[in-house]
Amino acid sequence: MNKKLFKIVLWLMIFIILASGFISAIAIFL
Repeated sequence: MNKKLFKIVLWLMIFIILASGFISAIAIFL
């Protein structure tokens, strides 16, 4: 697997996890 592609996928996964956590936190507060 390409190292650059792996880094992009890794950052994308982190972003999705953070975004889903942020959305669930907003849902709790509302």
